[in-house]
Amino acid sequence: MNISIKPDIVLIFYDMPILFIGIDQVGTKYLTLHIDSIDGKARYICRPVAPDTIIKLVKCVIDLRTAYLDNNIDCWYLLDTQDDTGFYPPQSIAFSDIPTNYLPNAGFFLDFDLEVDEKLVEDAYTKNKAVVCISFAEGVRQSINAFSLAEVVQHFQSVLKYAYKKAMTEVTRSVRDLIDTPNSYMLNAYASRAGSFKLYFESDSARDMFDGFDIRYALDRVELIVAEGDEEIIANLRRNSGHAISNYSKLLETVVKSGVSVTFDWIDPNGGKSVSKSIVPTYASHVLDIIKARTDLETVIVYLTGRLELEDTRTGSWRLVDLSGKTYNGTGDGDLLKGKTTNTVIYTLTCEEVIEEESVSGREKKKYVLKDIHNADPLLLSSSTGQ
Repeated sequence: MNISIKPDIVLIFYDMPILFIGIDQVGTKYLTLHIDSIDGKARYICRPVAPDTIIKLVKCVIDLRTAYLDNNIDCWYLLDTQDDTGFYPPQSIAFSDIPTNYLPNAGFFLDFDLEVDEKLVEDAYTKNKAVVCISFAEGVRQSINAFSLAEVVQHFQSVLKYAYKKAMTEVTRSVRDLIDTPNSYMLNAYASRAGSFKLYFESDSARDMFDGFDIRYALDRVELIVAEGDEEIIANLRRNSGHAISNYSKLLETVVKSGVSVTFDWIDPNGGKSVSKSIVPTYASHVLDIIKARTDLETVIVYLTGRLELEDTRTGSWRLVDLSGKTYNGTGDGDLLKGKTTNTVIYTLTCEEVIEEESVSGREKKKYVLKDIHNADPLLLSSSTGQ
């Protein structure tokens, strides 16, 4: 069978992949190192590699030369790039024909600092996925209420979701259309460790070969949100204001209420990035004070323009059909609706958007609370109708 090899996990990247784990069509993995350039094309040397060798390499137990030579499978290949998207079929080469300078020098270790849960490291490079561990500090309490445990998981997942949504507002439309999917931020539980309150999750997010898994957009923001020092905390809370911080507040409240410290570890195997962040009750209480003192951090304001189909000054209930025909229902202070007419005048409603998420299905239910209402700006109407 003619094999084809493509990059799976990039271990070292410098303007181009320097060292990566390749994979063929039947799942065999290859340790692949850039060694030369031939006619402007990158050339790599590769050979099959066992999963336990990959683990030893990324944990700096063995150097790169040992990872190549300590192998009982006598298969070596040269792999040349064809273009930006792929490689030519690998060329088999005898070990005796490999130039000495093609092999890595002894003593070269990966510069990975994987100071997180050991199982997480092994799982990340075995599964080739971004993985997360949520653990509860031992020694603080010998047990944790089941409801509190469920709340931590639920709120952490919601923080990831809305941090990801916030990140998508800062990328180009073409990138957003490609990667703004639930798989990019959802976690799937796959294991737990008895007696130590450790829960393990994997991400099925897509990945960019050079930048890592798409879930990084959310995880990188969470890493910054759990900051040290009030100035840094406030800056990152503001950067993620809205639903992400609203759910972060709920997570902090659970930590305070339960009295149990929570640690979040995660690894993106591309480039060996690992992060560990802990939230203890005293820290959670302090950050909650910061958030509560700045009401804008948790609030999401939206503007809805259209005709009122229903307005009830007694209950404050209203229904609006916007200029595209979409219907919105909401509540608010009935006094704001006094003197407003239905079906004839176009209004702009300033509303606070509140999201309630069903704990079982994860489906969102948006609610709109009216804060202000006024006749729509004629210039806005002209631009929306193309006049």
